[in-house]
Amino acid sequence: MKTVVRRFQPKPRAKSESLMLRLIPRHKFALDLIARRRQQNMTRVIEYAIEKLIDSPSGDLVIRREPDGEPINIFQALWHEDEVVRFVRLAQMYPGLLRPAEEAAWDEINANPKRYFHMIEVDYPETGPTTSPGEIDIDKVRAHWHELTQRAR
Repeated sequence: MKTVVRRFQPKPRAKSESLMLRLIPRHKFALDLIARRRQQNMTRVIEYAIEKLIDSPSGDLVIRREPDGEPINIFQALWHEDEVVRFVRLAQMYPGLLRPAEEAAWDEINANPKRYFHMIEVDYPETGPTTSPGEIDIDKVRAHWHELTQRAR
């Protein structure tokens, strides 16, 4: 009787991105052995390991906002298919995690509220009507995304 080995069938995959990865020989060999044992390619093994880290209740992606607050998985809070939405969420919620180029882009956005924010009319009794920046306009940021990311590099 022939033994059938059933391989893990991943969910339908989203568009993938390339990543240049440097590993010490020991880790590359371990990755290769794991992939062979699982009858998967190395990419699937790495994706599996990352998914385990994402879902880990005590991993690097879990923080506490206040000393006694509920744990928050920052990946779950920030993830979105759209890179611009991810960037805005990261900048608004966890600005300390921005890299220097991202910080420069965020500074550019905040320095130009009329260009990147919804402007709202406010009528103050003391000073009269004025416009103030409201919510960030994702569509405006997306329209200038290439320019923002190129200028920041």
